[in-house]
Amino acid sequence: DTFLVTRFTLGLKEELRAAVDMQLPTTVSEAASYALIQEEIVQRARSNRSFTTRTAFFKPDTRPSTPTAGELWKARQLKEYRH
Repeated sequence: DTFLVTRFTLGLKEELRAAVDMQLPTTVSEAASYALIQEEIVQRARSNRSFTTRTAFFKPDTRPSTPTAGELWKARQLKEYRH
């Protein structure tokens, strides 16, 4: 059984193999169950990552805006008027 489990895990994608090996499955059926669970986790992480990447692209610019020449002129005029 150990040989078959090893052969099964070697056939898995690298992203699944490490997680399945950590569980130390004793049967191919156990290894397959762990692989399915890990595959779901990876797929969820990918879908969340693509969603956050898309939403991050549309984030508004939060840096403070630099005043334009017209705004500076207005501020200077207001300051001179008040003094």
